[in-house]
Amino acid sequence: MMENGIYKANGEAMETGGDRNGGQSDQGRKVALVVGAQGVIGRNLIDYLKTLDDWEVIGLARRGGESAGNVRYVAVDLLDRDDSREKLSGLTQVTHIFYAAYQDRPTWAELVPPNLAMLANVVETIEEAPPDYGISV
Repeated sequence: MMENGIYKANGEAMETGGDRNGGQSDQGRKVALVVGAQGVIGRNLIDYLKTLDDWEVIGLARRGGESAGNVRYVAVDLLDRDDSREKLSGLTQVTHIFYAAYQDRPTWAELVPPNLAMLANVVETIEEAPPDYGISV
């Protein structure tokens, strides 16, 4: 089981600055992919990151959102693998993934499949882009 921290897609823990360009895109900016951008955690994270000059933010949510400044939104159904691939495959500038998406279900046993599918659809699509990036869990 992963502890809180930053991990590569293969589950290996990353050292600080261990990703490509020290966690920055080729242009010297960090690009955050905030999954679950319209939830409580995602919204607060975006509110914080947009105050920082060296971050660009891409927020993922079923309903999208209103893009402004250094924040843009992508409306995507993360339970749909094809929709995820179509909407996320072009996000080659992502340097960090912050995963805060969550689908509630009536029982613990029912929680696992949809939430695991959403995480897998994001990571499998994004990992085909840049070779190294962080995942904040």
